[in-house]
Amino acid sequence: MKQKVIATYESTPYTSRAFKASSPLRLEAISALFGFKSKELGSSRVLELGCSFGANIIYAALNAPSAEFVGIDISPVHIQKAQKIAKDIGAKNLEFLEADICEIIADEKALKSLGKFDYIIAHGLYSWVDDRVKDALFMLISKTLSQNGLAYVSFNAYPGWKQRDILRDLMLFSTSHLERDDERLSRAKSVLKALLAYANSFDENSEQRAVFSKAFLEHAKDICELYDDFYLMHEHFELSNDPKYLSQFVAHASKFDLAYLLDSSLSASFFDARNQVLLRPSLTERIKAEQYSDFLSMRCFRAAILSHSKLAKARESALLGRLESLELKSVYYRGDFDIARHEITAKNGSVVLNTSAKALAQALNNFYPSFASISELADAINTEPKSICALLLQLVFIGAVEISAKKLEFPAYEKGKTRLKESLRGYLEYFATTSKPKISLAGYMGEILSLEPYEAHLALLFDGKRDIKGLCDDFISYLEKNNIDLKDEQTGLFGLRKDYDFMLNYTKQIAKTLQNSGFFEKIE
Repeated sequence: MKQKVIATYESTPYTSRAFKASSPLRLEAISALFGFKSKELGSSRVLELGCSFGANIIYAALNAPSAEFVGIDISPVHIQKAQKIAKDIGAKNLEFLEADICEIIADEKALKSLGKFDYIIAHGLYSWVDDRVKDALFMLISKTLSQNGLAYVSFNAYPGWKQRDILRDLMLFSTSHLERDDERLSRAKSVLKALLAYANSFDENSEQRAVFSKAFLEHAKDICELYDDFYLMHEHFELSNDPKYLSQFVAHASKFDLAYLLDSSLSASFFDARNQVLLRPSLTERIKAEQYSDFLSMRCFRAAILSHSKLAKARESALLGRLESLELKSVYYRGDFDIARHEITAKNGSVVLNTSAKALAQALNNFYPSFASISELADAINTEPKSICALLLQLVFIGAVEISAKKLEFPAYEKGKTRLKESLRGYLEYFATTSKPKISLAGYMGEILSLEPYEAHLALLFDGKRDIKGLCDDFISYLEKNNIDLKDEQTGLFGLRKDYDFMLNYTKQIAKTLQNSGFFEKIE
């Protein structure tokens, strides 16, 4: 089985991406909010299991140079490339190891050499391995997680994945006679397109169309038109794809003295399917409520945060959502809102934009893209912190407000005062010189940024020695020298590098993107 798994990644390497929900910075912030007292990220040890080419920890390592990061993957292709990328971009606090977690568990010496970790990340691993490896994963976490450490483990979840199972089964059935990956992908997409054409041939109100749910057809369409081939190969064609109900996952983790604390999204743990706050008498009852909510929302993915069982028992009150103002004061907040709207809508819920919410949203806007404390926000709207606790927490829970365990200021670019962070120069040089990068570019909080190579080159020009107009002039010269043209997405016209106003605005937009994602630092 091990060699088969390795072979699938050698034939179709997985492009590595950052996942914001699993960011060590996110885990640190959740720890502070709920009083878990995990170690400060700046002096912590972070482990990622199934790290691929390392995109999910490289950006974090560059932004936390005093922390220690370790990535482990079974694929030599992934590890060799990850090691080269880390070396090329100058990430000196980052180590990549080719290893099988089952073999690590069986080797006391290897296990001891790893040591303890304050944050452990396993994104896209649990559901995609067999039961033996699942056990090894939880055992490794249990043995290497520090006393107050947090582990992030994502998995495909039932009941939502039940419908996707049908599509996976159809794809496997229709391609069972083929061996080459490209042929299997082409055949599977062709079959799903035929399925979509068949379903869409019926009137939407007909009995024939009613057998296909909207979510089922939308996912089939996404497979055909949206998802990358490497994702499909390692999701729908993977040797193992074993979704679990939350209750099953929690029971499995408990066998290794690991407790499920909450979902990294927070909304999945503290809101039901109707966007109502979950209030339960115990953690066991809250988890039951989450499972019922999953049935009602047809949830298909979970981002679970685990700890040793003792930590969960010690913080049960907080895990029920009974957070005190002292805990809310231990984190910092940021948000960017359209005040003209009648409600604040986020991925996981909404909040009516009444007078109180509008005042808080405006205060957050005034600090953005930097983070502010609850006291600073309360002062800005001339009120007491306790009066905005519930509203602020609701905005955090639905994902409309980001949180950080420390005060983060993201300064704007200004000649002589700020510049591109020196620690990120090698990182951006990789994207400026690589046409098909193996990793995604990520901002400070773990958000993915889409920059073309020429845009990454522009980012490298923000050295504090030139003003925006000077940067624009140098950018235009670079484009002309390399015969690169830009395209106006609205008009579809090319040749806009000759339109100076357009180019100046373009440069300002890149500057704003870099600022919002924490790429600039003050010049000492």
